[in-house]
Amino acid sequence: AALVYITFKQYPTDYVNGELLVDPRRMMRDGYKDIGQFVAFCPARYLEKRFVKFKETGFNRKGIILCLIGLVPLFFIASILPSLLKKILDANMAAMAAQMTLTVYSILIWPAVIKLFQKDSDGYVI
Repeated sequence: AALVYITFKQYPTDYVNGELLVDPRRMMRDGYKDIGQFVAFCPARYLEKRFVKFKETGFNRKGIILCLIGLVPLFFIASILPSLLKKILDANMAAMAAQMTLTVYSILIWPAVIKLFQKDSDGYVI
């Protein structure tokens, strides 16, 4: 319902000194991104709580290194993936798909990778 509303609603086209005050295409794209984030957040959070069960252990050197490593794919998803997706999807759907990927990566995939590869002898993430 939200996608239908965002797609077909009338956006304001107010001008101030000859410049468009708010870009309707940008407003629509932001709405698609928000919906993508919400749609991805719900199942990603459920799956993380149910299967991954990531527990943070505090501030330490390994955690900082893992955070920095995890930022590389995060940067790719946030900055490069939308333009790649625009080649096969329209701009709004590309923005939504990229935001969904970013959300799933942040909430589910990277915590699972950390937990999978960084367990100590007690099974806790280092």
